[in-house]
Amino acid sequence: MNICYVSPYPPQRGGIEAQVESLVSALKDEHEIHVVTYGDRGREEDGVEFYEVDVNDTFLLRGAEFTWGAVKHLKEIGSDMDIIHAHPLHPSGTAAVLSRKFHDTPVLATAHGSDLMRFSRKFPTTFFSSVGNGLDGLVCVSSFLEDRAREIGIESEIHVVPNGVVLEEMKKVEEIDADETVLFVGSLEEHKGPWEVLDVASELPEYDFKLVGDGSLKERLGERIVDEDMENVELLGELPRDEALSWIKSSDCVLMPSEREGFGMVALEAMALNTPVLVHDVPAVNEIVCEESVQDDFVEALRRLEDDGFRENMVEKNQERSKKYGMDRKVKKLEELYGDLKRA
Repeated sequence: MNICYVSPYPPQRGGIEAQVESLVSALKDEHEIHVVTYGDRGREEDGVEFYEVDVNDTFLLRGAEFTWGAVKHLKEIGSDMDIIHAHPLHPSGTAAVLSRKFHDTPVLATAHGSDLMRFSRKFPTTFFSSVGNGLDGLVCVSSFLEDRAREIGIESEIHVVPNGVVLEEMKKVEEIDADETVLFVGSLEEHKGPWEVLDVASELPEYDFKLVGDGSLKERLGERIVDEDMENVELLGELPRDEALSWIKSSDCVLMPSEREGFGMVALEAMALNTPVLVHDVPAVNEIVCEESVQDDFVEALRRLEDDGFRENMVEKNQERSKKYGMDRKVKKLEELYGDLKRA
């Protein structure tokens, strides 16, 4: 099949980028892959044809410029494709839907979380429902997002296909020296809960707390660390994916204090790397982890993890659960869906 992805793509960093790159890697030997993406980087990759859209870094302009730039590319190549798959619902899905006036190729989009949760609260829900209803199908990475899509009025057929992890890749992750380390990986934004990590660190000085990621709270978090003389806390900034995975593998525990998630990729990676992970009872994330990982009080839970029995039980259950999220399963489901849409 000729498959076109409309999506952010490495070297941009993020969960969507990593998922689409893994899909492309798995599919390009058997299919013709085309990627419409951001930037003017002259991307080259064996087996992949890139179509880049140079955009302004300003938030609103960035989305609008990518939408129209992507529509221009899809106008030219859309008729030659067997499937167009956009990530996420906006702006990539918007571009894919708008391009339909120029071709008859089936159009699919994946909702990853921010599109149906954060952006749909900033923009009218009728905008997102109109995009969703312009698709031949919507993929949601969790049952929670499926419910959210229905809540805002999307009536298109919905397929729940969770994010995947390349299990063989996890086996190759290198360990580093991170004894007595508790790790946070994510954007430094309010909904991700980095303040709670500092609260926990203040009560557990025997652990080193590392925060991997960047965001609008970075400066304020740094100020609190200095003001309260929190010598056991360090902001590591944004790291390359392989380094972040090494920290996840080598740490004593990963904390994920998010108040909302569309899926919970960091939790899944920790599970696959045999590292204990603690989350709150948040929709989507609680679909992935074992019950021992869901905790209200992270301080008490970290103390409980000093009990080898509790720790080993959590790790064993989560490692087994992670096998259900292998990237090979995701690829198989999507290939079947692509085939069904092509034949429809």
